[in-house]
Amino acid sequence: MGSIRWNRLTWGSIDNWPDGGDRWDFHATFCGQEYEAWKDSVVKEFLTPYLGPEVDAVEIGPGQGRWSEYMVANTRTVALVDLSANCIDVCRRRFVDAHPSAVSFFVNDGVSLPVDDASIDLVWSFGTFVHIELPEIDRYLAEIHRALRPGGRFVIHHAGRSTGRPVTVGQVDGGCRGRPIRGTGSSPDAGLRSEVSASDFSKSTVDNDLVLEQQIRRWGSQCEFGLAFGDVISTGTRG
Repeated sequence: MGSIRWNRLTWGSIDNWPDGGDRWDFHATFCGQEYEAWKDSVVKEFLTPYLGPEVDAVEIGPGQGRWSEYMVANTRTVALVDLSANCIDVCRRRFVDAHPSAVSFFVNDGVSLPVDDASIDLVWSFGTFVHIELPEIDRYLAEIHRALRPGGRFVIHHAGRSTGRPVTVGQVDGGCRGRPIRGTGSSPDAGLRSEVSASDFSKSTVDNDLVLEQQIRRWGSQCEFGLAFGDVISTGTRG
């Protein structure tokens, strides 16, 4: 699990995509929220603020497009990059006519971005890096640094396994630390997560000359939204 081969075989199977990924409600269940309310909170908190008509974006691992639909409609250009040819075929059928001059589709090797140097304002990924191990994450972050314009931003959801090592950027839960969560918790299989911690990801951003701004597990005015399995959303920029 976590290898490029495993990811290609797993996510290349149509049987592993119930409702195009929109049946995966475990994060919402974890924090006791309806799925649509939880998904809307992710979009409003972590995606919409960085979109716009002058933004050129990349999504790593779009799957079947559950987040891509917001980017396609609200950017100048967006490149959808996935190691699964099946996923890219689904996205092409969904989006090629919606914004034909501005959406591009790429099947990649699981570690590289087929875009020019310093050509991108936003790199987004949700639900993909949780299944990638640290060596591949490190290579992707090097590519993200290469692809981002100065001041460009990344927003990446990844695994946050507990290692006992301190997190290097503030508290992962920020102002929500210690606040009770009212959902039902995570399933025992840990969601097929890779063996990567928040600290591992933080160190890799520094090693690749990226500026990590925050690492978040919970958000909302009442800390009512969050991530299961100890997952983390890391955000930052190319300085």
